[in-house]
Amino acid sequence: MFILSLPITSYSFLFFFLMIRRPPRSTLSSSSAASDVYKRQVAKLQRVEVSLADCLACSGCVTSAETVLVNQQSTSELLKALQSGPKAAVITLSPQSRASLATHFNSTPMQVTRKLKTFFKGVGVKLVLDSRFGSDIALLETAAEFMERFSSGGTLPMLTSACPGWVCYAEKRHGDFILPYMSTAKSPQQVMGTVVKRHLSKLLACAPNEIYHATVMPCFDKKLEATRDDFYDDVLSSHDVDSVITTTEVLELLGDVEWDSLDESDLEPLEQQFSKLDANGEHAAGALGGSGTRSGCNFVWERRLGQSARGGSGSICMSPSPSSCLTTTTTLLHHCS
Repeated sequence: MFILSLPITSYSFLFFFLMIRRPPRSTLSSSSAASDVYKRQVAKLQRVEVSLADCLACSGCVTSAETVLVNQQSTSELLKALQSGPKAAVITLSPQSRASLATHFNSTPMQVTRKLKTFFKGVGVKLVLDSRFGSDIALLETAAEFMERFSSGGTLPMLTSACPGWVCYAEKRHGDFILPYMSTAKSPQQVMGTVVKRHLSKLLACAPNEIYHATVMPCFDKKLEATRDDFYDDVLSSHDVDSVITTTEVLELLGDVEWDSLDESDLEPLEQQFSKLDANGEHAAGALGGSGTRSGCNFVWERRLGQSARGGSGSICMSPSPSSCLTTTTTLLHHCS
């Protein structure tokens, strides 16, 4: 059961409940008639090929395509890419992974951010960012889209999920029945990919395909999300996110490195700006997220960004599915910085 709260007014919420139930399993009778039906059904089955595009990210099987994906999104491929000498390499760290690592090493999240920067800098990474910046933009985009739908009589309720497994399930199992209700905002990971490749690249004087962007995420499904065709730009010849490694894989990368011996590096101005972190590595005061989330939503309600955050040249595509695309302008980024 999925429970979704949607703001109908700034003072009230409407709860929608979506029940997804497994269809009743059929039981094969011991009668010969039922047995004959079963045999005829089996006889009609044909050999099929399952590719990565068919994967529902359910972890129920391991195909050769999935094996190829894991190899492409592995720590060895990450190190190989960094050793190839990209013009700039950027790592985006999720707060969930940082919290897990902090627990593992008995450190604070701030210490994890600073020590990981030291480690990644040693293997060729230029900047270490925080995906909460992407979460802030995704929040504003989702609120803006809801306002647009609500004020124009669009399709409601609006469902949203940052889980690529759920998005994949909805697309492949329910299709047009559920897709019109889904928000077109990208997940925080893919928002960060857009920010890094299309905006941060300009500040670093790099072409989008000259930046190698990897993320550290808590879930293997994020690897599937990063490889989606709709997150590859043919014009720029670049994926929004080139590689995804999990929290466990970060521990593999660290290997025999003595955690306590790692220095706590200071954050550069760009890292602070594109991470919503202050110089100490803490979530900046006044940033969205936490209590600032309400301020972000109020900003959308008051300014009706849903009327101006779409389309236009130089905008950022924020679509989780090939069937829809939501854009946000550079102005929105300025409001979030």
